Amino acid sequence: QVQVTGVLERELLDPARLRALERHQQELLVSRRKEVLKARTDLETRLARVKEEEHAQLRAIASGIDPLLVKEVVDELQQEEREIGEKLRGIHGEPDAAHALEALRLLRDHVADLRAVLRDGDPRDQRKVFTRTVRSVKWLPEEGHLEIRLRLPQGDEDKETKPQVAGATR
Repeated sequence: QVQVTGVLERELLDPARLRALERHQQELLVSRRKEVLKARTDLETRLARVKEEEHAQLRAIASGIDPLLVKEVVDELQQEEREIGEKLRGIHGEPDAAHALEALRLLRDHVADLRAVLRDGDPRDQRKVFTRTVRSVKWLPEEGHLEIRLRLPQGDEDKETKPQVAGATR
């Protein structure tokens, strides 16, 4: 338990480490938002072109083009329009990086309390901190030390969210 507490303090509760993790998550979030915006813009541009092409095909009927040929092309365009619409609905704006960033900010706000609990707190409270922050502990006999994998604690245990790995081997 002492080793785990030491790793938690060094890797997850250290102010410099928290700032570095927060900067990294912020960069991931900004990068993901740019990707989403670009993808959304590209899809919306393509969707506008598909709709323009559909209208052009429908106007072609008035100029004497075989309606059956136009119908085939319009059906293909409408299928493409549906596929683009599905892709647009599938683009998510708030990725895991946003949740991790929020968890880091909460952790930063409560780091002093967490340290106090880990050092001198009630064993039940210590266990709660461990279960929310330690993903796994594994003894590596060939190297003679523990591997402790950490995760960012989530605000509510009831939420269905996957843990964010924040630490490394120690």
